[in-house]
Amino acid sequence: MKKFLLTTTALLGMTAVAAAADLPARMPPPAPIPIVAPVFTWTGFYAGINGGWVWSQNGTRLRGTTGLLVPQIALVPDRFDLDDDGFTIGGHIGYNWQFGTFVAGLETDIAYTDLGRSRSVVVPAGVLAPVGLGPGTITGNTGLDFLGTVRGRVGFAFDRFMVYGTGGFAYGGANNRLSTDFAGTAFDFTSNTNDDIRFGWAAGVGAEYAFANLILGVEYLHYDIGRDTVTVGNNLVNTDYRTTNTGDLVRGRLSFKF
Repeated sequence: MKKFLLTTTALLGMTAVAAAADLPARMPPPAPIPIVAPVFTWTGFYAGINGGWVWSQNGTRLRGTTGLLVPQIALVPDRFDLDDDGFTIGGHIGYNWQFGTFVAGLETDIAYTDLGRSRSVVVPAGVLAPVGLGPGTITGNTGLDFLGTVRGRVGFAFDRFMVYGTGGFAYGGANNRLSTDFAGTAFDFTSNTNDDIRFGWAAGVGAEYAFANLILGVEYLHYDIGRDTVTVGNNLVNTDYRTTNTGDLVRGRLSFKF
């Protein structure tokens, strides 16, 4: 009996060991799926505001004088220095396409410019004395009310940082005027004003950094919107002056990418 019990116990133990060996091995928990941050792209529409400083090089130079009294007015001023500087503020909208690290885009903007300068030059009495003209002044005025551009942009992106060059069409509200004031004279010169929209070009460079959908940037532009010829005169003499409408600006930019 004792031998039977020992034999039965041994068989049961061997059966249990064999059954345990047939059980599947315990599997480790699955590895977590890594979360990959989305890759930023510059492709898409954007719009924003900009503001900074603008300075002009609006020199006004004498082109020539015609009429009966040319010798008498040979000493009129041949140049007005009308350079000026002020602030600018405006808005912009554009679209970028990104191909690898290369970015191309098209942008249009328009901004108010605080530019306006006036300068008077004294004309001595002896210059116009033969025709009874006493001493007086000739005053030159120049200004730019607004500046707009339509430009292409090409650059290179380093993830969220981009540098670019830009250039294209420019237009602006230029106003240039000459006037005279001769006290106690037999007659006076008329004044003439050119106040219109001028067209030209603009080019520059810039850099931007994107924080999610907000883009901060800085930009430099040089603009040239042509030249105006302004005439002062009367039935005896006409004097022509030519004014350039050129300048530079540096501005910060804040854009929202859609």
